[in-house]
Amino acid sequence: SLQECFVFKIPPLRAAAGYRAEEWDLENPLTTCFLRLHQAETIVRLVLYNYKDITNRNTSDENLSLFAECIIEIKPNESIESYIDEVVDSSRYFVIKIKDPKSTRVLRLGIGFRERESAFDLRSSLNECIRYVNRMDLANKLSSGEIVKESINNNPDNITKDASLLLTSRDLSIKVGTKITIPSNGLKSRKKDLNSEDNDKSNNTIQNLTETSIPEDEWGDFVS
Repeated sequence: SLQECFVFKIPPLRAAAGYRAEEWDLENPLTTCFLRLHQAETIVRLVLYNYKDITNRNTSDENLSLFAECIIEIKPNESIESYIDEVVDSSRYFVIKIKDPKSTRVLRLGIGFRERESAFDLRSSLNECIRYVNRMDLANKLSSGEIVKESINNNPDNITKDASLLLTSRDLSIKVGTKITIPSNGLKSRKKDLNSEDNDKSNNTIQNLTETSIPEDEWGDFVS
C-alpha cells in the first residue's frame, strides 16, 4: 500500500510509442489517493481510495472511500501491459485501465508518485504477483507430468531441462536387506577357462625355451 498516489485525467493516446506524462498537466492532479493491492490467485486488484479528511490521511476504513479500481487478470508467462502500462518519459508514472462494473465502458487514468521509491515499490509488488502465478503454473505442470509429456511430444530426442530433472529424480540405490543372487555356474565356468588359459600359456613358454636351447657343440671344450 502507498499513502500518496496522484491521479490524473489523461488525453487519448496520440502515438504508437506510448503515453507521455508531460502531457498530463502534472501540476494539477485530479485527486490524491491511497493505493492498495489485493491478490487472490490470478486476480490482482489495484484499488484507489479517496481520503475523506485530506488533511489527516488516516488509512483507516472510516477515512477512506472507494474512488476506482483496476482489476488485473494475470496469465502465466504473459504481460499485464493491457491493464497497467508505464509511460515512456518517466519512471514515476503509469497508466491504468478502469472498467465500469455496471457497463462495458473502459476509462484510462494516469497515476504517479512524488518519489521514485514509491513507483519502484508498486512495480516490485506487481512483479511478485506475476512470479507467484508463474510458480503456481509450473508447480501444477510438474505435478501432472505435463512438462514431460510436452517435451517428449515436441522433441523426443532431446528432453528439455525441466523434463530431465523429473526423469533423473528416481531413486536407483540398492535398498537395505535386498538379496543379490549371482549364478555359481558362471563363476565355475569362468574359473575353468582361466585355468585352461594359464596351462596353455605355461606349455607355450616351455616349448619356446626348448626350441631356443643352445646346441651342445657351441659350448666348446674345457681345458684342464
